[in-house]
Amino acid sequence: KELYRFSEDKSENAEFSKDILNPILELSKQQKELEDKKQEKFEKLREKLDSAINMLYTKGLSNAALICYKYMPENADETEKINQAKYIIRLVNKLNTNHLPVNADKGDYNKQAQIRAQKIEDIIVGYDAKFSNSPLYRNGVEFSLKRYGRKYDSHIGEYIRHYNNLNNANLSSYPEFCQKKLYDLYDLNCDDAVIILSKLEEWSKLPDKEQKHFRKMYNLFSKNIEFERDILNDYIDNYYTKCDTIVKAVGNKDKKLQVDATFAKRGKKELCDKVKKAQWIDYFEEFESAMTYFAGKKGRTGIKDYYVEGGTAHEVKTTYPGRLFCYKTDLVFDGFDYDKDD
Repeated sequence: KELYRFSEDKSENAEFSKDILNPILELSKQQKELEDKKQEKFEKLREKLDSAINMLYTKGLSNAALICYKYMPENADETEKINQAKYIIRLVNKLNTNHLPVNADKGDYNKQAQIRAQKIEDIIVGYDAKFSNSPLYRNGVEFSLKRYGRKYDSHIGEYIRHYNNLNNANLSSYPEFCQKKLYDLYDLNCDDAVIILSKLEEWSKLPDKEQKHFRKMYNLFSKNIEFERDILNDYIDNYYTKCDTIVKAVGNKDKKLQVDATFAKRGKKELCDKVKKAQWIDYFEEFESAMTYFAGKKGRTGIKDYYVEGGTAHEVKTTYPGRLFCYKTDLVFDGFDYDKDD
């Protein structure tokens, strides 16, 4: 009878239905609004990542752009990929690309722009290795700590790039003067070989003028490590002796006085011809350093005056036997010989 009465009372039945359905409908509406907002956020995220990727393409950073595209999420439920995409967007927006030309191939950049572009790509390569749990990421961290003293994002990617170049026998981008020696890298421990490539790249980033200074190379490589000593000798034989090196020589009494002194390639070649190869590194390190100052007292190393017919000329003396002298033009040291009493 109660059931019959309830079913017969249509108005009461309708009120009961509203009490049940309205909260359900409201909850459904709220859920749909949340889903719509979630989808809207997702679409905006994709747009931001797409914009970041396009910016990298316009700056000639196609490798970096392709890596970033891997983190483009396909749907709003890919939580991990969405979080990675957010990180990539923040990372790309933080990178300073303003000075890189638009719509230019990276190979057409000037030297400084190429260095900056490579650093950006290395940073993104490093984060890609981190996100994909690559063992190379851990190796890259160890490389950065060993080579530079702390963990740098760009140097983690640098390690991976050198490692891949080594594994793919892609060594043509490293300095030409030691290309033959680079084939011996495969006899070394992989991480040691990567450090050699990193040092060579650091030298190649120097301004052209600084590359001609032996001290710059000497500071990078150790003469006490056989492989690195061979690199130094290759540098001397195949690069250093084929160019002039200009240094600033400081006055003995007046330190503000600075003049150009030139270690001419002819003088370098004469030194190589008259000094044993085992002594090249020590001789060039000392003579180039001694050319940067004028000697004040007798017995001191540096640039010295000596008397010639018609006046004075200059020579360079070190603690090693022999001297650099000028054939014609003063302070252009293009001759080397041993003194009679050496």
